[in-house]
Amino acid sequence: ALSRRPAPEEVAIVQSLLDKELARYQQNPAAAAKAIRNGESPPKAGLPEPELAAYTLVANLLLNLDETVTRN
Repeated sequence: ALSRRPAPEEVAIVQSLLDKELARYQQNPAAAAKAIRNGESPPKAGLPEPELAAYTLVANLLLNLDETVTRN
């Protein structure tokens, strides 16, 4: 998304977010189901909902970075 490789510190931050959100959604599957059913496209059947919800948040993080939205 950024057209560059992430710095090791950035990888650690994103991995930490993924781990945290995956644990949270595994403890609360109803929240995961709600998160992935927001919007027009239904999730593909058979995908693990907690994992999909956690990765959705990571994608949201990356796509909403100022560096992703604004090109210098």
